[in-house]
Amino acid sequence: MNQNKTISKNGVGAPKVDLDKKGGFIPHIVGGTPSKVGSYRFMVSLRHKATGDFFCGGSLVDQQFDVVVGVGHVHLDNQTFYEVEKNFPHPDYQLPSTNNDIALMKLKNPVPLSSEVEVIEFPYMKNADNRNVTALGWGRLGANAPISTVLMHLKKKTLDNEECQRRFKPNGSKLHPGHICLGSTPNSGVCFGDSGSPLLLEEDDRNFAVGVVSWGIPCAVGFPDVFSRVSYYSSWLQETMAKNA
Repeated sequence: MNQNKTISKNGVGAPKVDLDKKGGFIPHIVGGTPSKVGSYRFMVSLRHKATGDFFCGGSLVDQQFDVVVGVGHVHLDNQTFYEVEKNFPHPDYQLPSTNNDIALMKLKNPVPLSSEVEVIEFPYMKNADNRNVTALGWGRLGANAPISTVLMHLKKKTLDNEECQRRFKPNGSKLHPGHICLGSTPNSGVCFGDSGSPLLLEEDDRNFAVGVVSWGIPCAVGFPDVFSRVSYYSSWLQETMAKNA
């Protein structure tokens, strides 16, 4: 695992290329709308240090921790860079499975919080099934469309896992208790290019991360989109950050 990584601040920039690290199960937003600059000040754009190429998203959850799916070279889009000190993939995550698809990255130096940079909140015990939520992401606006140059957002409703599994029956995909699903309709959902971005639940003018983009059936063909369920991993997230602060 290469530790030579960086992170910079302000997740509003344009990804350069679409890099698929997991056999095609890395989603982007299809059928969404452009977000306003500064709307999601915890959003992270992860890129390869050597080339600057974008490969997935993430969220700043602490001044020294970023939560993502998978592991890679990191930066938030701006010209300030932060070195990643250590990666913490979930101990039960193993390719090619998409189960336990969540990771933390600890930064060598804390990111200063400001009017332009904030951390996202985790509703550790909140039930996010059948709730109105917002998905975020950069990248393809369709299977054969170009990569977006702005952060897109899409407002939809989550499903409970029983209903989600029923909808996957024609495909044969199996859910894990650590998954949460976003209802999908044709031409509206996730596509290739950007795992790791948060699924947001808004309450009392606050954004809570209830999911982390994991996988989907490309692209926006009517199957649900699947996220890692933050509440399922709450103990691991809290313990990992506390032990490594």
